[in-house]
Amino acid sequence: MAHAETTPIISIVIPVYNTEKYIKECLDSIFNQTFKAFEVVVVNDGSTDGSIDIVNTFIERYPNQIRCISQDNHGMSIARRTGILAARGEYIAGVDSDDYLAPTYLEVLYNGVKANNAQVAFCSLTWFTGDCILKINRKKRKVLKNDAKEVFYYQMGPKFGLKAIFEKVVYAENLNYGEDGSIAFQLALLVGKKVHFEKQPLYFYRIHPESYSRSIGEDKLLSYLRQAINGHESILTFLKQQGIFDQNKTLFYTRMEESLLHVIRKAREQ
Repeated sequence: MAHAETTPIISIVIPVYNTEKYIKECLDSIFNQTFKAFEVVVVNDGSTDGSIDIVNTFIERYPNQIRCISQDNHGMSIARRTGILAARGEYIAGVDSDDYLAPTYLEVLYNGVKANNAQVAFCSLTWFTGDCILKINRKKRKVLKNDAKEVFYYQMGPKFGLKAIFEKVVYAENLNYGEDGSIAFQLALLVGKKVHFEKQPLYFYRIHPESYSRSIGEDKLLSYLRQAINGHESILTFLKQQGIFDQNKTLFYTRMEESLLHVIRKAREQ
């Protein structure tokens, strides 16, 4: 395995905005990985709490393996793009600062991508809150013959893949809600069937009161609808840049319709 001082194989990109309660657990899980040839690129998206103070303690401990880029608040999507553009690794692993990884996450996904000649990969998720596991999602919903369009249309966005692929994605300004899905949809169209799915639940996805996907009340409804539209504007820009809008027009409109209806249904449930 390569040493930390060499050019990393994987760049772990972590957008951070006011997650001082969780960022230590996230970073601890990263530096406990069995795969060691990685760097960590933290993007401080205008945090106002103590998140970056905690990040700095890791920079002191691992000065050759983690760095922090600070910017004004532009939302998770732009923060992720900032980290991807600054990454030195051949592969990108995206991690949210309130989540954490199983120790073999990098090793298993990297080996899976290499063994299957894939360009992106994702794994099953463990949803949790505090010390309680809520659900383990092992489903590749609507997957037919490992077709990436089917995988990424329904599954939470992939977290691992070639940097060269992630650089082609259009990232939306001030996008927090639906950011995973916007990126995933674009990646699906870029990689075709070159996708690897790992059944092991190696990514731990935190459910808490601040989670965007869990609370859409009437007071937030219009804001979430605007973000959903914003995310689809980035997808539309991507489709036109790639010259593939006409053949994916129906898929695009169906996805946008379902996304907007999902926001409205979630608001009604509150």
